[in-house]
Amino acid sequence: MNTLLLVGNISLNISFFLYLILYIPQIIHNRHTEHLLNLSLSMHFLLYTAYLSDLFYGYSSHLPWQYKTVSMVGLSLLIIQHLQLTNHFMKNQKQTKVIFNFLFFIFTLATCYYFFIIQHTELTASTTLIIGSISRAFYLLYCLPQIIKNKILKSANAMSIQFLYLNLSLSILDMISAWCLNWGWPNKISAPVMSLASILMLLQVKKYRFQIAINRFNYENL
Repeated sequence: MNTLLLVGNISLNISFFLYLILYIPQIIHNRHTEHLLNLSLSMHFLLYTAYLSDLFYGYSSHLPWQYKTVSMVGLSLLIIQHLQLTNHFMKNQKQTKVIFNFLFFIFTLATCYYFFIIQHTELTASTTLIIGSISRAFYLLYCLPQIIKNKILKSANAMSIQFLYLNLSLSILDMISAWCLNWGWPNKISAPVMSLASILMLLQVKKYRFQIAINRFNYENL
């Protein structure tokens, strides 16, 4: 085994473990109502759809079990976040609650459709490519609504900083795996973009925390 292949496989195995725990810090972070209030619903929707389409892509492409496991675990954690948002953030917003419950219904319907129909049907390469492209696009875009909302609120407390550091670490590992194992260009391009998004959100956290500290200092020294 040459050096590049060895490095790629090592980074791939580390990524597998980290992906399994990636969203756990955010679920814990969501226990505080204030954090949920500042969470972008569009971000949740994009990430939810990305994991769902990624799961279908993994099965329809007959990818390794590790890939499918990561998708299933991530989607399960997104369902927990979905319930958190429904129970806490949507109590007095009937219209938004209906939308969220509709998304949950779509997920259930899509899951049943896969296991009872698609699983027994060989999808064409073009259909599989479309599903994979949707997944990649949503993974690349999901941070954008939260970045915009953070800027509007001048606060970044909606996101767990542990989640952001894990996300950045995984983006770097994915870059290493993509180049060392010679993956396709979508993987080689998406990993750097995700790294930049994670860095931007981390900078927002640092910036707004510093502003809060300065404001508190000024208030205490009035």
